[in-house]
Amino acid sequence: MTGVEMVLKFREMVPEWAPIFERVATPDSLGTKYNAKSAPPLLASVFKQIGYKEVYARFSAIRSPELLRLLRDLYFYPSLETILLSNINLRRFCSERKFDKEDYAAEARSLAVEVAVKLETILAKNFETNKEDGFKVLLPAYAQSAVNNAVIDHIKDEFHWERSLQDSSPDGDEEDAIERAADENTMGPEQRALSNEKVKYLNGLREKLSSMLETSSDQSLVVVDCIFGLGLTKDSKLGVEMTMRECCDNLKIQGETQARKIAKCQVLLDKGLDAIRSTIRDEMPDLAECWQAEVNVNVASRRDLNQRLSLTEGEIERLIPNRQYLQLDELVTRLVVKPDKLSDLIRNGAVAAFVPVDLNEATARDLIDILGMDKTTSKETVDKRPFESFEQFGTTLKLSNEQLQVLKKHGAVVKAVQKAKSLNQATEADLIKSGVSKEKAPVLVRAIPFDDWDEVDQFLLGDASSFTQVRQNFSLGHSP
Repeated sequence: MTGVEMVLKFREMVPEWAPIFERVATPDSLGTKYNAKSAPPLLASVFKQIGYKEVYARFSAIRSPELLRLLRDLYFYPSLETILLSNINLRRFCSERKFDKEDYAAEARSLAVEVAVKLETILAKNFETNKEDGFKVLLPAYAQSAVNNAVIDHIKDEFHWERSLQDSSPDGDEEDAIERAADENTMGPEQRALSNEKVKYLNGLREKLSSMLETSSDQSLVVVDCIFGLGLTKDSKLGVEMTMRECCDNLKIQGETQARKIAKCQVLLDKGLDAIRSTIRDEMPDLAECWQAEVNVNVASRRDLNQRLSLTEGEIERLIPNRQYLQLDELVTRLVVKPDKLSDLIRNGAVAAFVPVDLNEATARDLIDILGMDKTTSKETVDKRPFESFEQFGTTLKLSNEQLQVLKKHGAVVKAVQKAKSLNQATEADLIKSGVSKEKAPVLVRAIPFDDWDEVDQFLLGDASSFTQVRQNFSLGHSP
């Protein structure tokens, strides 16, 4: 079916919109209103005239597979192809691969087809569930976001995962990638959703991961199942989260040394999380909003800087020692990135917000990555805290005034030491002693850590008595 025939067929299915088609369409030199070139942009113009909510409501009432196919071919595909042809990341990737103009266009068309099919699937699912805000899939901004995600995932798929950790051979003072991965305490959105932190998403994610495991023998998904204790395979138990070492032993991951095994396990975990992330973006748009959150370059982990902002290893090595930044433009003035990359960072959600780093609470990794401490000073800080004041910290570690001023510039502060124990460090015995029931105590411990009190209240499902006891006897700090 040609573009003209598809437009005419579309008009037949929604005859009440015919006057808008006539008003928007422009006759060509032969007097025909719809030609091959005008057909795709014509549909976009019609939708803009009618309003996306109204368009979605009408399509939802029709719910025709044929209509969905027409939308995919006449609206989604051409819009996505146009966006992809001007996508900076894809252009740079194809340039590095020495693609000529035709190969680049073919790459864009291939991705456009793939994403168009996924958007068609999402729209169909929104119709089935009568989702009120399902019209968002039709918005140009949604298409732009889908393209950005698809390009990032496509580029990552083209590279070998082993290069990131398994082939790392640190020399001298170079930091060991294995140690860096093991010390990474900040969990990304997909990790939070898979653990017990985001309770309302957990069941839906388990179902999705379960179906993925049924149709794939990919070991990376099994590693995710074991690490987060989802209990979806014979290798894991529900609620029992494994360490990297335990996962290596349980799955019999091969390697010359224990360190190599852990490195391979980390690679598999990253690969599995990326596979899940890609699936969520395409099939669980509500949860996908987790990845649209801002990324503060002053506190983001190396992994987030790389995976969510697409910074290279070289750019990350220049960014971290110069933290903190008062505005994003400083990444250019301090020669961290080139000027043409700033727009990409902004589009990916990068912000520069100054964040005080409490020496009594910060993780060892944050002391190194945000404040610029060396490993020895970071370890000594963790071992000798808490400190009553910044001055006491300097005296205890025998730091010069110049060193203290540098740390202050990077955001170091000393906040008052919390008197109450952090809920995120509490044991079952601590909770029971405070008045929480024996049934609720182990459930709360498994759900640690919590980000705020509203999340604790939600997790307790309205148990006012337990919530009161917890709120009165614990603070909500995070373990170092």
